[in-house]
Amino acid sequence: MKKDKPVKNKQRRPDQELRLEQTLSRLFPDGYIVGGALRDHFLGRRFTDLDIAAPAKALTARGKTLAAELNASFFALDTENGVYRLTLKDCPLQLDLCAIQGPDISRDLARRDFAINATAYPLNAAGLSIIFSPNRGIILSGLKQPAVLDPFSGLKDLRAKRIALACPKAFTDDPLRMMRAFRMQAELGFELDPRIRPLIKKNARLIAKISGERIREEFLKILKPDGASERLGEMDSCGLLAALFPHAAHQKACAAAYYGKGGVLKHTFNALDRAEFLLANLKDAFPSFHASLKAEGLNEPLLKLAVFLHDIAKPATAKIMEGRLRFFGHESTGADMARELMERLRFSRDEIKFVSAVIREHMRPGNLAANSQVSDKAVYRFFRDLGNFAVPALLCCWADHASYMQVPELRRNLKRIQLAPKPIKPGSLPREGAVRTVRHLQVINQMLRLYFEERARILPEKILTGNDIMKEFKIPPGPEIGRLLELARLAQVQGLARDRKALLAYLKKNVKFKS
Repeated sequence: MKKDKPVKNKQRRPDQELRLEQTLSRLFPDGYIVGGALRDHFLGRRFTDLDIAAPAKALTARGKTLAAELNASFFALDTENGVYRLTLKDCPLQLDLCAIQGPDISRDLARRDFAINATAYPLNAAGLSIIFSPNRGIILSGLKQPAVLDPFSGLKDLRAKRIALACPKAFTDDPLRMMRAFRMQAELGFELDPRIRPLIKKNARLIAKISGERIREEFLKILKPDGASERLGEMDSCGLLAALFPHAAHQKACAAAYYGKGGVLKHTFNALDRAEFLLANLKDAFPSFHASLKAEGLNEPLLKLAVFLHDIAKPATAKIMEGRLRFFGHESTGADMARELMERLRFSRDEIKFVSAVIREHMRPGNLAANSQVSDKAVYRFFRDLGNFAVPALLCCWADHASYMQVPELRRNLKRIQLAPKPIKPGSLPREGAVRTVRHLQVINQMLRLYFEERARILPEKILTGNDIMKEFKIPPGPEIGRLLELARLAQVQGLARDRKALLAYLKKNVKFKS
C-alpha cells in the first residue's frame, strides 16, 4: 500500500505527515534547532516540541507567516525576550520561536541551563530533514555531527548520562533551573554533576523570586515520574524543598519519636512511595475492578500532590493528650493550608477543590475501619459527600495507611487485603501494626469494590422527586423537601424500600408531619 508523501500546506489531513525543513529554512535562514529537540533526537526519545532560535529582527512577522502557512495558532509567551509559540488544532506538534539572546548563537547557548540543552543545529544545513509524524512525533534526519554547535560538550554529557551546567550563573539567572535539574534527572534517568547540589544549596532561597505558575508546572513534572519521594528527599537535602514549601521543614521536625528520623516528612515520603506502588500495581491490588478504576481517568500528578500535602497541618495541630501525640483536626486545617498554598501557585479552581477535598476527608475511611463493621449507609454518605473526589480520596487513604508497611510485606498481603473486612469488637483494633494496616486497607478495598461493582447498592438511582414529596404530603417548597428526599435515599440504601410506593409509605410511617 502506497504511503502518503509528507505534505507542507494547511490542507494536511490529521493522519498525514508534515514536512517542515524547507518552510523553516526559508523563513528563518539564520535560525537554529536548539535545546530539547536535539537532546531527545540524540537520545532516541519521541518528541513533539521543536524549539527554533533565530535573530530577533522580523521574528514576529515571520512567525505569523509560518502560522498562516501551517494553519496554526500563534501567540506570545514572552514579548520582552521574543518568545512565541505555534500550535496546530488536533495535533500535538508545538513550535516555539525564540529570539537569539546576545550577538550570536554561541552567546545564546552560553545563557542556557544545562550543557545537554545548549546545542544547536543550523536550519540551512545541507541534507537536514524535519518531518512531523502523527505516530512517531518529530523526526530529524540528515544531521551531520560536525555541524552541531556544542560549546559545552553537551553530546559528551548525553553519552555519559550526566546533567551539568552550561553556565556557572545558570541558577542565579533563573532560579527555576534548580527545580528543573531534579525534573530532568527523573525524566532522563541521568546523574547530576557533583557541582550542582552545592550550588543549589547555596542559592535555594532564590526560588522565592519565581512566579507561582512556573513553580507549579515544574513541581508537577517532578512528581509525575516514579521515584518522586527520592527526588523530593534530594531537594530537601539541598534546602530547596523547604524554600519552596516551608511546611516541609516543620514536618521534618515533628513526631520523630513516632515516625523516626525525618518525622512527618518521612511518613509523607513513604506515603508517596506507596501511592506509586499502588498506581503501578492496580491489577494486583484490585484484580476485579482495576480496569474500571483506570477508566475513571486518574490525574496521577495531582493525586501525588494530594498525598504530598495530606499531612501538611500535622505540625500545627500536634498535641500531647493523655500521654499520646495526637493531630486532631489536621485534615480540615490541612485542607485550608493546601488551598492557600495552591492559590499561591496559581492552580486552577478545580485542581484546588480536588486536593483540598481529598485532604479534608482522608481520615474518614480509617474512622470507619474502627467500627465493628462498615455499613452501606456509611459508604453511601462517603460517596455522596465527596462525589468525583471520592475515588482519589480512597487512593490517597490507601497510600497513607500502606506507608506503615514495607513494600515486600505489602506485596505479600495484597490478597489478604482483598478479603472483605470481618466484624470486630468496638475498640479492639490495635493502635499500630500489620493487623491495623490490613484492616484499614480491607475497608478501603471494600468501599472501592462497592463503588465499581455494586454501585446501585450504595448509590441507587433517585426514585422520588421534590414534586412527589410536595404532592403526597401537601407541604410547600423548602429545606424540608431536601431532608425528606435524603431520608428516602437512605431507605433505598438500607433496603427498607425499593420503589416509589414503598418509599412514600416509609416516609408516612417514619416522619411526623405538621398538621
